Amino acid sequence: MAGKDDIPIVLLVAGAFIAIFGGMRGGGTQSHHTYSRTAIRKTAKSHVAAMAAAAPCPDVDALQLFEFIDGIDTCVRKMTLAEIAKLNDPFAVNVLRKGIGQAALWPTSVEEIGQLIDADPAFKSNQKSYMVGEGGQIPASVAPRTANRNLRYVVTWGATATPTIFLSALPSGTHPGQPAPFLQVIGYDQASNVFNYYQFTGNDGQPTRTWSWAGSSPASRDPATSGRGCFQCHINGALNMKELTPPWNNWSSARANIASSVIPAAVASDPLFTGLKTADILQNNFQSLQSRYTSTLVQSHIAADGTVAEPPVLLRRLIETTTVNFGASSATPLNAADVVVPINFFLFQDALTMPQIGLSFTGATSITIPRKTHDAFVKAHKFKLVQDDATPPFSQKGTTFFAAFVPLPAFEDTVAIRELLNQKVIDANFAASVLMVDFANPVFSAKRTSLMTYAGKITSAHLAGAADDIPTQFTALVQAAAKGQPPCDPAKLFACTAEQQYLFFARQSDWKQRAAAQINPYLAAVSSRIGTTAGADDYMRLMLSRQAQFAADPRVGNLDEFSLLLPQTDQSFANCLQMNVDGTVSSDPQSKCM
Repeated sequence: MAGKDDIPIVLLVAGAFIAIFGGMRGGGTQSHHTYSRTAIRKTAKSHVAAMAAAAPCPDVDALQLFEFIDGIDTCVRKMTLAEIAKLNDPFAVNVLRKGIGQAALWPTSVEEIGQLIDADPAFKSNQKSYMVGEGGQIPASVAPRTANRNLRYVVTWGATATPTIFLSALPSGTHPGQPAPFLQVIGYDQASNVFNYYQFTGNDGQPTRTWSWAGSSPASRDPATSGRGCFQCHINGALNMKELTPPWNNWSSARANIASSVIPAAVASDPLFTGLKTADILQNNFQSLQSRYTSTLVQSHIAADGTVAEPPVLLRRLIETTTVNFGASSATPLNAADVVVPINFFLFQDALTMPQIGLSFTGATSITIPRKTHDAFVKAHKFKLVQDDATPPFSQKGTTFFAAFVPLPAFEDTVAIRELLNQKVIDANFAASVLMVDFANPVFSAKRTSLMTYAGKITSAHLAGAADDIPTQFTALVQAAAKGQPPCDPAKLFACTAEQQYLFFARQSDWKQRAAAQINPYLAAVSSRIGTTAGADDYMRLMLSRQAQFAADPRVGNLDEFSLLLPQTDQSFANCLQMNVDGTVSSDPQSKCM
């Protein structure tokens, strides 16, 4: 959502699934770049200059439902009754439709939204609130209770235990006596299997705010709207919980609650805060809905005769890093535990070992950096968390509350791969052959991403097993391209082209053994090197590089919007670093980290 300066940014509920809809035109009372990262603010200047020359948009009607879909609309536009009738999620049906034209039924705050949704006893009984805040673990000795800790509520409701309404907002106690800086709602239409996105907004330079529809799930796949507005964060058209699994670095959870002593007193006494639920409940809700949404979405691409529509759209979830989840060690700066690095940092274990693929390999089940080595690296390279969006700014020495906070392959990509296999769009050998390309770099692999060239050439296919199925067509395209390439030494497979790596596994009867023969020595090398200072330092530099790669990536960089999310250090990377199969780390000339 853009504020008074019309800055086209996305303000994610970091670690959450509700995003502030970037690129939305708004006339809010507070510019939202107050909560954004400085780097994003800088990129907005050209947009502001361009907008200055545009014709002004009219003010909105305060009690009417409008639309602004970035890439389609140039001004917030009033919706017709026929258009409104197509919105069938529970927020549209139970709140917006009933409230049009009626001030008492048109919510303008977190509390009013809750009161109107709670009018339905079933939704009221299934209301849950959560809190996320990148500064939630910074003590009052570093920053006062009133300091900006980027606190946000996520509130959910459902007619059953499964939520279908999701609210994102700042707690009212962080802006007492002032209008809500932002209100965003996602409503899930179960019958149509779409998420509708709403925000309380208005036109630039105009005083009035009202509810606006920002689009629905299919817009994430429409070339006109993909990667724009709210789909800069909701990249795949569904929910987005960046910190999905334990230990939830920035959530109030069973692992680390956000204490009432570090937040404004008005927030600490708020019923939504005193009744907070823990992040694991939200995780379960998210994973259940994501699985349902993705399964139905894949099914919608399969015709009765087994024809698969839009193969490139489906294959992107296997080949690219469409988004990420952050993981971390359970070790905090306050304990002496060694730092166990998430295994998915080293390879996409969640996908490779799922039953539908069934790879198995030996090696360490956990890969650990000795605590002394970790802490010495943090001190030597001047780690600190800096809140540059506070007045005055504040900082705390050290790294994130849970160590080894790194971007990993996302659950939503994992479940998409699973559903492609379950519904026989692809087969296990094909999935593994793709994932084994540059397998030591499970996210942001330029080499693996290059395979989208071949996916883009498949316009139609039938289910796996047919003569024209996706694996058959894809393999033929790759074989044709590989004919003109220099010979590949299988003993040095990692140095071979993406095509050659893929073909080393594709349609080979012993593909599982071949994969294990690559992975086992790799994990052994990592387990050996991480116990040395040089090796551990390399992997910590790789963590910093992956954090920088995440921030610089044009697909997911919008998720890096709060200055407290990632630590600042004295390290910088022109080219990102990459992991090698011998356990070493080197510069990756194909990836830029700045």
